[in-house]
Formats: sequence, structure tokens, C-alpha cells
Amino acid sequence: MIKPATRRALLIRGTIGTVVTCLFFAVLWRYIDLQRISELYASANWSLIGLAFLIFFALYISRSRRFAAVAPQTSGGTMLAITCVHNFLLRLVPMRMGDLSFAFLVRRAGTSGLAEGILSLVLIRLLDGLIVIVIFSVTLALNHAVYRADPLPSQIGACVVFVLGVLAIIFFKRLTHLGLRILQGTLSLLGVKRSNRLRSAVDKLGEAIAAFDKLRAPVLVVLCTTTVIQWILTFALAYVLLRAFHVEVTVAQAILGTTASIVSGFLPIGGIGSFGALEAGWTLGFTLVGLSPTVAVATAFGYSLSTLAFAAILGVVGWLALSSIERRRLATKGPQPSPEDPDRG
Repeated sequence: MIKPATRRALLIRGTIGTVVTCLFFAVLWRYIDLQRISELYASANWSLIGLAFLIFFALYISRSRRFAAVAPQTSGGTMLAITCVHNFLLRLVPMRMGDLSFAFLVRRAGTSGLAEGILSLVLIRLLDGLIVIVIFSVTLALNHAVYRADPLPSQIGACVVFVLGVLAIIFFKRLTHLGLRILQGTLSLLGVKRSNRLRSAVDKLGEAIAAFDKLRAPVLVVLCTTTVIQWILTFALAYVLLRAFHVEVTVAQAILGTTASIVSGFLPIGGIGSFGALEAGWTLGFTLVGLSPTVAVATAFGYSLSTLAFAAILGVVGWLALSSIERRRLATKGPQPSPEDPDRG
């Protein structure tokens, strides 16, 4: 049964997500042509949409491989199922709250604790931002003529974010230890550290951070490689879907235009189904590389609806797979203690 506090929190987040979605729709409404959006699918090249689905699935495989790199005790099949469910929840739940589901899903699979899952996610999100900025910067430098705005501010901003991202990854372990000390000091000042439950949670976070100290350079190499592959597939997905909708764009336009939607997707302001932020970022990005606002908005919704359908299909399959994996685990080993169970071992 959902606790009242949890129910209230979900209600608040759902309300905020709905408001955000409505606000974005209000801003984009003057450019929304429902007939144009329906025509995208009526005249779409369904063979290319099928190819886009295969690219989308390959994208999930890449994501699951990098998650498995920081959680090697989780099998590849289990991590792929977790990735499918996690990414669907990320699209479905507003305000990027779906991101937290990864840690809970890994914990449910019985292969890692909640704190380890959260730390893994933080490191991966840092790599995401870093690699996207690198790809964007290189593409912009080589194809600045297709960018209608002044490229200099974008290049400066990308360089600043790149440097900060590199520093955050290099000093990731030290930053986590610093964050833990700040948390412990804050709890001591507030006088709430005496709570057994809270003290246990902080201790487990400390154990997870200590485990991350063992993260070796080869693991970071795997993470960086799979992250690069993931973003190449992401840009390829956008390019193929645009061509499926008979919108002629170059590879450079696809990369530069899609980057804006990716950056907006990183922000914790997404609405329900990620509608709103994604379309706004996509519209801005592709308008800057030459598409008309009407075409940019129409393709934004075409891309969003297509990828949401792909995510829903794989999310359901992933959930069924996770349920099957959990039943087999319980049948062969019996109920196992959670990795975060204080009585474990």
C-alpha cells in the first residue's frame, strides 16, 4: 500500500508535470499543425520506421552494456530488461523522476543496492553530458555554416561544460567522499543523525562510495566507449526518422538539431511522457539549422510519438522479462535477502 506521504509526493510531481506539459504546448501551439503531424505518418516510409526501431533497440543494448560495466554482478539479459523498463518509466514519469527507477529495479533484481545504483546513474549521466558536448562541438566546428545563430556563444558554452564535465569525472571519487562528509556534517548539525533508519542509510551510502573507489580505469574506458556508441545511435535514430518522414536533412543538421532536444531532456522540467521539453528543444535546434518552425514542430511530435511507442513496446517486454527472471530466481534459490538488508550475511 502506498504511504500517504508518498501518495502526496506523486500527486505533486504529477501535477507539476501536467502544468509543465500544458505550458510547453501553449508556447508551441501557434506552430502546431495537427494535419501536418498526421500527414507525417500517412506518408511515412514504414520500412525506415522499422529500421528506426532496430536502431532504438541497439541503443538500449548499448545502454545496458554500460550499466553492466558498473554493476558486473548483473547479467547482460537482466540489465537489458532493467534498461527497457527504466527508459520507459523515464519517458512516462514527469520531472525526470523515472531516473530513480533504475536504482530500484537493480535492487529488485537482487544484484546491487540502492546507493550503488544511484551512484552508477550519476556517473553515467556525467558521461552522457560530456560526450554529447564533444560531438556537438566537433560537428559545429566542422559545419558552422548550417547553424543560423552565432556559433561562438555555443562553442564557448560547450567548452566550459566540457571542462567542468572532465573535472567532475576525474574527481568523481573525491566529490562523492566530500558529498558524504557534507551530508554527515549537516545531519549532525540538525541533530537528526540519531535515527537508526537514517544512520543505516548513511552507512550504506558510505559503503557504496567505498565500493566505487575500486572502480578501475578499464571500466571507465568501457563506459566512455559504450556512451559514444549510444549517442551515435541516438543521432542516427533522429536522422532515420526524419528521412522516414520525408524531411531532407544532412547528418550535421541531424546532430546539431537533435542536441538541443537532448540538452532539454537532461533538465528536470519534463512533462508527462516527456512531452513539452523534448519538443521545445527539438524545435529550437532544427529551426537553428534551417527547418521552418512548422516543420520542426511537426517532426518533433513525430519523433516523440515514435520513440514513446518504441519505449512502450520494449518497456512491456522488459517488465515481463524481469518478472520471469525474478520468479526463476525465487524458484531456484528461495527468497534471498536484499543487498541492503541489515541482517544480510
